[in-house]
Amino acid sequence: MGTRVEFWEIPKANIKRAVIDDFAQMKNCYDSIGKEFPEDIDYDLLEELERIVNPERLFEEFDPDQIDELIALYIGDYCDYGPGKVSEIQGTSMLNIRHYIDDQNAVNRKCSVATRQLWDFILIGRSIIESTKFKVADPVFRYCFLTEAECQALFQDLVNNFDTSRVIDFNRKPGIGSVIQAIRNKKGEGILITVA
Repeated sequence: MGTRVEFWEIPKANIKRAVIDDFAQMKNCYDSIGKEFPEDIDYDLLEELERIVNPERLFEEFDPDQIDELIALYIGDYCDYGPGKVSEIQGTSMLNIRHYIDDQNAVNRKCSVATRQLWDFILIGRSIIESTKFKVADPVFRYCFLTEAECQALFQDLVNNFDTSRVIDFNRKPGIGSVIQAIRNKKGEGILITVA
């Protein structure tokens, strides 16, 4: 099946708020995974989770070098395998990442610097605290968040430069077409994109 790109609504319209609200349950979920599969958890991350007393101060007190892992834990383990919920954007594809890599040259040739940067975030990930540094131990799993303003600017630049409205055109640039479709179909503010 390979590495796939998926498009999601941002949980609770604010990923930081979602993690804070679900913190106790997420911590318990990760602790349970550690008891059953001790080789599958990051003990440094677990120690950071245990250290937090007040979830409202989570993003001020959590080790900044572990924030990306915390978000990955929330999205991947808690929402995907555990009790948390994340909603896939209706009518979107689950294309192999190679389509996005293949379409990168066209984006780099025709689109703005800002669009090229956002495209890079889809491929390499984007931290919620500092866009240029993304640090997750899993060599495959990554994610990025785009604000509503970024979604609209990206959408407009892609639509202005690529016509993917017909099936034949979509099939020539499926990565670009999928991003356009995801932004068009999303219901909330911004977008969450995962690669796994």
